[in-house]
Amino acid sequence: MIKNKGKVEGSIIQANLVDELANYCSPYLEPTIREPHNFTPNIPCFSSIDLQLSIFRHPLFEKGGKDIVLSDKDRDKAHTYILLNCEELHESVWLFDKELIESFSNYDEATLDNMKDEEFAKWLQRHVINAPNKEQLIDLAQGPLTYVKSHKVYFVNGCKFHTQTTYDGRVTRNSGVCAKGASYNEYENDYYGLLDEILELEYHSTIGRCVVVLFKCTWFDTVRGIRVDPKTHMVDVKPMATRCVDDSLILASQAQQVYYTSYPSKSKELKGWLAVVKTTPRGVYELDQDISEIEDDDVHMEPFFQRMKE
Repeated sequence: MIKNKGKVEGSIIQANLVDELANYCSPYLEPTIREPHNFTPNIPCFSSIDLQLSIFRHPLFEKGGKDIVLSDKDRDKAHTYILLNCEELHESVWLFDKELIESFSNYDEATLDNMKDEEFAKWLQRHVINAPNKEQLIDLAQGPLTYVKSHKVYFVNGCKFHTQTTYDGRVTRNSGVCAKGASYNEYENDYYGLLDEILELEYHSTIGRCVVVLFKCTWFDTVRGIRVDPKTHMVDVKPMATRCVDDSLILASQAQQVYYTSYPSKSKELKGWLAVVKTTPRGVYELDQDISEIEDDDVHMEPFFQRMKE
């Protein structure tokens, strides 16, 4: 960008120097870099967050929110989803699945999944209540507090998400959501939808405030409402084809922001369909080079710098 139009050449030279310096330094930075205008609020290098479970390491920076009370069914469903997506509980999930299969070997996979949704939270409570050095897991197993906060805005993965109701009467929308599927076919099996509600669930803890943020979404039907072009692999969605499913919740950290745009063509095959555009957060760059390779190079370069100092 030319900032001084009276001295164009100097601006171009300065821009080239900045680019070269950025390229030289980039291998030594974190894989994801954010510019200052798109950076999350400052977080200390070490805090109580570092001691928390992985599920609690995506704090909510939006203040305020509306206090609501979830029904027992919705609260249990949200709690179970959080448990099943906690990294520290993957082994417990595996043990529960093993016991379930051994006890009900004649049941199909769908029935076993339903039983997991209904029984895993209770099973975990019984198995961690007397476990040594598992205070955080014990707190997690007890379930979230009664009151839940509902928000309209949340910043995560470099994007600011808004609920659908935030954009009533507006042209631009940031409520498009994409979540990765558990399995993929020859094209893809992602889920696409719209963000309805941002829920902040808090758990009792002795090491600080432990919060999990969930997105409640309306998903497009994966059969009638989503199609993938076999040649271009472009994804289209049909807004009128939505799913009434129980799995409406995802972790905020699992969400990727997308937006849906109509086709300029009025052809019959495109009528009622919207194209999916996956957004890239402004000021976020992914580095392709492996950091471990740079570390190996540093070993060979160290004697060189030592000779320079001498």
